[in-house]
Amino acid sequence: MNLLDLPDEILLCILHKMNVVDALFRQSGLHHRLDQLLFDPIYVRELDFTIKSWDDSISPLTVEPHAFERILNNISYPKVSSLLLTNFPSKTLLQHVTGNNILIQLIVKQITHLNINIIDEIIDETNNNNDQLNVFELVLSISNCLIEFTFHQSIKNNHQCLFIDHLSSTNPICSTLTKLDIQVNTFDDCLSLLDGRFPSLSHFLVYVNYIPSTSSDIDKITQLSKLKYFSLTNYVGTYFYNDLVVPLIQRMSYLEELSLFLTVSRRDTYEVVDGNNLYHDILIQLSQLKIFQFSIYTYLFNTNVSINDFPSNDDIQRSFNSNRFRQIGSYVQHTPGKTVYGCHVYSLPFKFKTFIRLSTSFSGGIFYHVRMLVANDYVPWEYYFIKKVAESFPSLEVLLISNSHPQKNKSQFNNNNVNTENLQMITFIRLLDLRVTLTHIDYIEQLLFNRYTHLPRLCQLEIDYEQLITLTNNFTNDQTQLNCLQVQRLIINESFVPPHNFFLFFPLL
Repeated sequence: MNLLDLPDEILLCILHKMNVVDALFRQSGLHHRLDQLLFDPIYVRELDFTIKSWDDSISPLTVEPHAFERILNNISYPKVSSLLLTNFPSKTLLQHVTGNNILIQLIVKQITHLNINIIDEIIDETNNNNDQLNVFELVLSISNCLIEFTFHQSIKNNHQCLFIDHLSSTNPICSTLTKLDIQVNTFDDCLSLLDGRFPSLSHFLVYVNYIPSTSSDIDKITQLSKLKYFSLTNYVGTYFYNDLVVPLIQRMSYLEELSLFLTVSRRDTYEVVDGNNLYHDILIQLSQLKIFQFSIYTYLFNTNVSINDFPSNDDIQRSFNSNRFRQIGSYVQHTPGKTVYGCHVYSLPFKFKTFIRLSTSFSGGIFYHVRMLVANDYVPWEYYFIKKVAESFPSLEVLLISNSHPQKNKSQFNNNNVNTENLQMITFIRLLDLRVTLTHIDYIEQLLFNRYTHLPRLCQLEIDYEQLITLTNNFTNDQTQLNCLQVQRLIINESFVPPHNFFLFFPLL
């Protein structure tokens, strides 16, 4: 019997045996019928008394859109100082921040730790960005006691971030703020947040979408002596690492902890960001630095090159000879005939949740913290490389791969003379989301055929329709051969009419 088969009277008896706050914040959102019972006036009448003993050092008050009106309409929270507003569309949240008196009073008078997580549909990017910016600036303008503020935005059903853009030069000052974690569109926006509007800021975590050249009227000189922790993330890549990123870090003379996740692009040079570069540009300048975490990938674009002119991985490892560096991982990527060279250096243990630009040069290791992996290459991947990936990233949840080159040893899977112990099934035990567009069909077959790979938790798949037709032989193969029976969301970026057997392969859609 399912719990929801019980009558309301029995369910209410069960809920009354539970702690009211625990029931509200652990059970709400699981089912609309449970929500109706949880927020029934008879059940929540004692919540106002319970909340007086609320200990938000254990967990913040968490509010989602479906429960907002019930939680923040008629109940006061006199001892709550930590608040999480999550999964809100920006327009909806802006309406609440301007129109809900209980929420406004909490932000003005009580909340010291605020975490806002906006989830938007991409319909009108300009309007979405304006709403996000308005929420961010409004919160700062009305808060009297905010100490830590996390403000993140992303696209619904996607891992793509959205970014605050065009921060106002007259943004309100928040004198109490000591920690800010935010995503912004340009480096100008990053610099604007360090213009003195947060005089007590000591911890600054920023994800910058683009790092182009900056406006001439933005302060790039004033020392940032209050900063103790700085984290900078940029995936896209920048040609202005030496001109913008390094000078900004050198202004933080009292920095104690630094985290850099960057892609650096350079033309017509053989100089990569290696140990010598990091030592002279950063470590010598920051005498108070105690912890330095980094993942830096350098792209070199050269038109007239000789492979012997590029540094080898041994050269890269030798560059980290200072005792201020601990264990370092690295690999280089260069394909004969290509004018692109890549070098990835990273501190170990690897503390970042994302690992990008993985290639066959990767030497392995165990990366427990990584949840998202982006792998791309100009040479074929064989069985043992994919096996290495599965073993090196045991906590992987999202995998994006891009490789247009066919496997050379594909026939080994069907060769009865091959020792099967050496070709044991590969398992991605926690993988939830697989994206294989722009990928050769060989790798899609190896990942989605369950005689090669086991994906027990896969629930989202992004694939080209033509690839899907090939993979399923126009949906005539045995559907149990594929790792698709648990998929709940299929992303195909083109219009199509599902054929007759389509839902046999995707029964949960």
